[in-house]
Amino acid sequence: MRRDPLRPLRLKWDDRRDPGIDRNRLRAPGLGDPGSRGAPRFVGQVFDAGAMPNRVDRVFLVHPVRFDGPELQGSAASPTVDASRAIPVVVVGSRAPEVGDLLVAVAVGGRWVAERRGKPPAGWLDAEAPAKGPV
Repeated sequence: MRRDPLRPLRLKWDDRRDPGIDRNRLRAPGLGDPGSRGAPRFVGQVFDAGAMPNRVDRVFLVHPVRFDGPELQGSAASPTVDASRAIPVVVVGSRAPEVGDLLVAVAVGGRWVAERRGKPPAGWLDAEAPAKGPV
């Protein structure tokens, strides 16, 4: 059996997630601390800092993204990327992200972890938006 340095982190991630389709829902939300608001998370856009990995279970750099727009029903959000900050995120899953992909990173075991799941629903962002959807 080969040595996998990210196995403990992946096991913590899997233990906290629902085994069904909705992997972002906590497995047993009633068992957590009633005062806590969940694990810290943020949306980040993947960028190439010169040596980008091409496999999962590696650290990718992301710029944090903030979504702004009017709070009206049916209005689109516009993403604003903070290119002045780079945050390392361990990506788990079946496919490595590409430059420009948006990932939802969750704090797990002292690290930021994100899972690439697939293509976003069509039209979830404006067509003029420079970023791809969360994957």
